[in-house]
Amino acid sequence: MFRDTIRGWFVLLLALAVSLLTASPAGAASYVNDLIGIDTINDLFPNIDGVDDSTSNVQRIAVFDSGIQTDHPGLDGRVVAGINFAAGFDYESTNPAHYVDLNGHGTFVTGVLGSSLDGLNGIAPNVEFVSVRILSASGSGDFYDVAGALEWVVDNAAALNITAVNISMGSSTTYAEDSSVPGWSTMNRMRTAFDTLADMDVVTVVASGNGGSTTGLSIPAVFDNVIAVGASTSTDAVWNSSNRNDTLEMLAPGASVSSLWLNDGQTSGSGTSYAAPVVTASAVLMREFIELYDVSLAGDFDNFQERFLDILQQTGTTIGDSGSGLTYDRIDMAAAFDLLATELGVEASVPEPASLMLFGAGLMVINRRRRPRRIT
Repeated sequence: MFRDTIRGWFVLLLALAVSLLTASPAGAASYVNDLIGIDTINDLFPNIDGVDDSTSNVQRIAVFDSGIQTDHPGLDGRVVAGINFAAGFDYESTNPAHYVDLNGHGTFVTGVLGSSLDGLNGIAPNVEFVSVRILSASGSGDFYDVAGALEWVVDNAAALNITAVNISMGSSTTYAEDSSVPGWSTMNRMRTAFDTLADMDVVTVVASGNGGSTTGLSIPAVFDNVIAVGASTSTDAVWNSSNRNDTLEMLAPGASVSSLWLNDGQTSGSGTSYAAPVVTASAVLMREFIELYDVSLAGDFDNFQERFLDILQQTGTTIGDSGSGLTYDRIDMAAAFDLLATELGVEASVPEPASLMLFGAGLMVINRRRRPRRIT
């Protein structure tokens, strides 16, 4: 009965309404990679692809969503594990037939993370995925199951080499800050899991929600120990329907994004659901870069998640928002790698003058005023 009560009080909605998705021509390219500099990183550091070259150990992202079309040609069989916490199948089943996508949203998000289709490449097209199915075919679910799924990831992250978690869903109700969320047991279980994952150097990225609030974020984006991401447009404006307030950590392109869809298809849509995986996959690439060239993943920070966010906020493109009266940082991975490479004394893998241009920019970035880091 307690679980039924929790289900009644905390119903999850997709962070993006499926009705916002509109069909796009097959092979339509997304602007995202070019805008945040992934193409530049690929040119200058071609060995950074989410795979440890010394061990052939592939990083894996846990995708909390409606499942994934595991045989989509854009994913190359890279959905290697999963579990079902949603309605309609055996609870906590690891049968691949039970964590397949019956909605489309999860496949779209996974495509942003790592599609390998020519002209529709994701941020990290060589990573692998763990499908953590939370949402039913209709896109509904509950936080009780999210808490259980997070605890499952905590228990299995090391064995499955899960280095990042993407959560592109959230509550319809928004909250100003973590302390304003009701302190019920399910909420506390999620907080504990997020804290543990951060301590394990597993980055958790959560979509802020699509209600257009300028004073609050959805659960679980509002929790302290996650990276809350809102959506921006191709012209570097805040996407109007993105939830945001002064606790939002980052913006990423999320408007008019193209990605994968069910039945081997492609489509386009807008939402914070599609901004979050841009940041999640970028964490995978930065982790690999640091592990190649630094003795410490966390550096001077408590964990890698804090270091990653600090670098993003130092190097992000500043966007003003008239709706909230605040400014936000839009992820710029080329600048982030530039700064990190300069700090570590790493040279690019291409001849000059391209590398000179990159590291000249790096010197300018590293001399920028350092922004205060949000302490959580």
